[in-house]
Amino acid sequence: MGETILVRSVLTPEKVAGGEAFLRRLDEEGIPIVAAFWLFYEEAVEWRLMLATPLAEKLDYRILSRKMRAVFESMGETRLGWRDTMIVEPGFRDVKRYGYQVWKGRLSKTAIYHVEDGHRYFYRFLPLRLRG
Repeated sequence: MGETILVRSVLTPEKVAGGEAFLRRLDEEGIPIVAAFWLFYEEAVEWRLMLATPLAEKLDYRILSRKMRAVFESMGETRLGWRDTMIVEPGFRDVKRYGYQVWKGRLSKTAIYHVEDGHRYFYRFLPLRLRG
């Protein structure tokens, strides 16, 4: 019989620090980020830094991506790779799901910063207008 082997990529402290530094640089550059968190994608067996910004609803994705990548590259050497990031709208399904859990009290509002539960790691969730 074959065995099923679960392979899980570890979210390293270096990537966590790199994500935090990138978020800080985006704040300094005035790029609004309403939600920032690492999410583990089982199918791809990788972590992605989700960055939700209202600019994703207003700007062409290529323009926004170039702008955010320029900020990323200005950071210099980091263990965080540009390909680790994902720019999304505030209405993106995972942002809405976790935002709803935070602001409806299912995840503690006081403990959302730096919470790790094995498949997600939060930096920030600002109040979102919940739809539906």
